Amino acid sequence: MTPRPPDPDRDIGPENPRPCGDCDLCCRLLEVKALGKAAGERCRHLVAGVGCSIHASRPEQCSSFQCQWTVSPLLGDEWRPDRANFLIWAQAEGQIIVEVDPDHPDAWRAAPYYNNLRNWSAPPVNLQVLVRAADQVFMVFPEADVAMGPLQPDKPMTWGYQLRYDGKRVPYAYFGEPPAATDAG
Repeated sequence: MTPRPPDPDRDIGPENPRPCGDCDLCCRLLEVKALGKAAGERCRHLVAGVGCSIHASRPEQCSSFQCQWTVSPLLGDEWRPDRANFLIWAQAEGQIIVEVDPDHPDAWRAAPYYNNLRNWSAPPVNLQVLVRAADQVFMVFPEADVAMGPLQPDKPMTWGYQLRYDGKRVPYAYFGEPPAATDAG
């Protein structure tokens, strides 16, 4: 049996990522401490039509970064960051960050993206979906988005569900410690 040749549309993954092409959204949206580059600021090493001028010697933060569009065969061309106006990356196992272009702060709420983000936060996938848009952080739950305010990297995130008086579960998320447990007696 002859091995099948690689199919660039089907064999996409961490070992065979899609090329970025003209997309440079990560070089504009993400903070790179080693370069003194703030989030939302265009990298001074980004050259139009060429890409990164220091690609061979770029900082570890850049070389280890992986845009999910480049490695996920589930994300079609409409999810390419420069078309969707946001990029998706994984900060930790079970968590994705949706980093939104400040020129298009509501892009993540458009179809088909929003329904997918909500579905990814639900069983059986159960991802923690965080959206960073217009200096605000949102946590996406299957039934609602919760605005968490500005990013507070020095504080832990607390999230979950609260049971209301009528028995309905309501999602919550905020930066800060969870309330201390109290004794019932």
